[in-house]
Formats: sequence, C-alpha cells, structure tokens
Amino acid sequence: MRRVYLSFLGTSDYKPCIYTRNGYSSGIVRFVQEATLGLCCADWTPEDRIVLFTTQEAREKNWEDNGHVDPKTRKRPEREGLCKCIERMELKPGVERVDIPEGKSEVEIWEIFGKVFEKLTDHDEVV
Repeated sequence: MRRVYLSFLGTSDYKPCIYTRNGYSSGIVRFVQEATLGLCCADWTPEDRIVLFTTQEAREKNWEDNGHVDPKTRKRPEREGLCKCIERMELKPGVERVDIPEGKSEVEIWEIFGKVFEKLTDHDEVV
C-alpha cells in the first residue's frame, strides 16, 4: 500500500511559527506542510508520494522564493518558498506540484476534485 500526502498551498504571507502535536515539535517553520511532512512522512520510502496543489498565485507567492511584497516598503523580502523548504528536508518520496484553478466556479471546483482524484490509486493511504 502506497502512502500519499496531499496538501493545498495558499497565498497568505505565512509567518514563522512552531507546530506541535503529541510530543512532536516542528521547529520554526513558515508552512504547515513542513511541519506535517516532518510529523507524518519522515520515515516514508521512495514508493510513497507527496503531492502539493497550487493555484498560479500560490505558486508565485509561496512555492517559489521571495513571492510577497512588503506593503510598507514595496520591496520583496527574501524568503524561501515551500519548494526549497521541502528540498532541504531530504525526504525519500518524490514531490509533485500540481497546478489547479482558483475554484471560483462549480466547473473549477470539479476540475480541482478531478486533479486530486487523478493522483490516487486503489488502496492508497492518504495523509
């Protein structure tokens, strides 16, 4: 049985924090995905999969580096995007980013559902 981690990356300017659960502590991270990957996927194998879904805006703002503009200075603060943060974790499963629409209509919502469903096979264990 293959394990599959699914998550959606948003567009917010995430702030560093520490996530804790049942004795696990993430350390200081910006993205909940870093924390949950560390908690749930640290012992996974190359047969398992990590799939992150992003809109174009989420990709530009949070998957890639330096995606936000400081409203006061109008400059781009240097911040690693989630892609680089996950690479640094050196997890064994492959990581796939999937483009999705914003979900602003019923058609787009069904398209998102279809893209998620395409990444799963029978008997996958989903996190």
